[in-house]
Amino acid sequence: MTQKSVARSKLHNYKTLLHSMQHYRKHDGPAFLWADAVCINQQDLAERSQQVSLMGSIYSQANWVISWLGPSDDSTEIAFSLIKACAGHVAETEEKLGSYPDSKVAFSESDLEFLGQNPKFHEQNTERFARNQAWNAIDKLSGHVYWTRIWIVQEVALAQRPNIVIIHSGKESMTFQQLSDFNLFAERFVAQKPPKPPFFDQRVWDWVIHDNELSSLFINWIQVLRKSVTKDDYRLVPHISAVCRSTDPRDAVFGLAGVIEGGIVPDYTKQPAEVYWDLVAAAVRHKKYKNFFCTAGLIREDRSTSVFPSWVPKFHTLKDDMNYVILPPNSLAQAWLDEMHPEGPVILDKHRIRFTGLELDQCTKVIRYVGDPQPDPFDDLMKKFWWTCLEFLKAWDDGHTRNGTRPLEKLLRALNKGRDTQGLPLQITPSLQCLSAHAFRIILRTGEPEDDDNAKAKYRSFGYASLEEVRTALDDAFIGPGAPDISTLHSALSSAEYEDAVNSFNQMTRLLFKWIGWPLFITKRGQVGLAPPAIVEGDIVCLLEGFSIPCLLRRVGQEYLLAGSCYVHGYSDGEPLQLLKGGNLKLDVFDIR
Repeated sequence: MTQKSVARSKLHNYKTLLHSMQHYRKHDGPAFLWADAVCINQQDLAERSQQVSLMGSIYSQANWVISWLGPSDDSTEIAFSLIKACAGHVAETEEKLGSYPDSKVAFSESDLEFLGQNPKFHEQNTERFARNQAWNAIDKLSGHVYWTRIWIVQEVALAQRPNIVIIHSGKESMTFQQLSDFNLFAERFVAQKPPKPPFFDQRVWDWVIHDNELSSLFINWIQVLRKSVTKDDYRLVPHISAVCRSTDPRDAVFGLAGVIEGGIVPDYTKQPAEVYWDLVAAAVRHKKYKNFFCTAGLIREDRSTSVFPSWVPKFHTLKDDMNYVILPPNSLAQAWLDEMHPEGPVILDKHRIRFTGLELDQCTKVIRYVGDPQPDPFDDLMKKFWWTCLEFLKAWDDGHTRNGTRPLEKLLRALNKGRDTQGLPLQITPSLQCLSAHAFRIILRTGEPEDDDNAKAKYRSFGYASLEEVRTALDDAFIGPGAPDISTLHSALSSAEYEDAVNSFNQMTRLLFKWIGWPLFITKRGQVGLAPPAIVEGDIVCLLEGFSIPCLLRRVGQEYLLAGSCYVHGYSDGEPLQLLKGGNLKLDVFDIR
């Protein structure tokens, strides 16, 4: 075989690369390209380790970085057109103002004028999804596998400038700078949820302000990395692993070696568990572990710890597990105990780590949602939620005297993880209480089962003689007889108070549906929390150094297993630190395996 035929034979084994080169090839002279798929012998572990360690410098010195999404179709052309049009508007605004407004800054006349001049962006022209072909095309593009490849992170983050990263799909192309600018524009819709302009179709508008997303989490991470690459911030690995995948589990770490140096040396002779352990050890050694361990734990089930200790995050499964991981409001949130014990955790051996922390409480009752986490149709979701509320109410009444206090506030705080739409501590104001009560009334009525023999047998097992008794009990617990009528709320509040209540209410209802996949639990002291599915009754609620929110530990002899982080109303906003300083709690040592 000739050298050319060998090269062609190799390329046919990489169809994506072959297609990209066929579209990219120049007709006016040679082009020199570097592609890891053929320039690195993937079967030679020594060469692979050596070359992967160089990829950071390769991409940081490249004249152009070319990303290939695959062949184009009609929707690709529409999506790229919308992205580039919005990016052009952002660039014009930056030229006039010096910078593009923050996502919290209200839309200007020029923004609305731009939208109004482009009817293809706001008119209803299809019955599918967004009811608009352009936004449907964006939705389709957002589901592309490209956004989940871990290798593209350093390709884009380390490029000399974002406008030298060219994203191709067939004959269509755009720069990463244009994609980032589109994201800036679209983020303002989601962040502000402004009133609908008169020219926008209502159903299209509802989709744009609620469901529009073009892998924005990934794009935001890239933008953060480009602005300030912190070479030893190991928290980037779990955060990127939550949105990206790799074929080889080891590449969850090695695929970011160019972005995160800090002693991470690619070595493909090591097994995944050893690679992950090395990263954890580096994070502890460099004291870069704040909220790093929030992504560790058994998470979804009582997994074996023979290969991965419970305290070592399983980066290769995080994209699937993240739906069940409870995280703090942000990765920079205060780790409450670090000032009390600055020495940090100590790795005892390959299987055990020692944390200093506080034992706060114990889980006495777990309420699990039984059924498909995303059931279809909608009525089925409501019915299952109705039974979950009844289970929660029974668990609450069994262990706690009511004393006229309703558990709605604690449940709301748990569902919202104590935060409002701006990430600030959630204030359960009378207006929010009223809106929440109204929401629960609608949800509970919608979810009521048919009053047949099966339903009667089931609610009688909870101690209720009739459906009317159940309705009264749920209303009393979650709504209350004194809840004001929703129709009077707007006139009783200022516009700012009403808007704040509505925003918090909207977030509460959205998180309510997301929560369906998470267990609720009630503690011995009557607190309510959200937990990963691995929780069992008897798990203890602790606050450990390096954590901004509590976690769940399970006693196994003299040691513990980490079930995962959790949110518990009353323990998640620094209250344990105050109890410690007041002498009501004392620091303890927990050996976790």
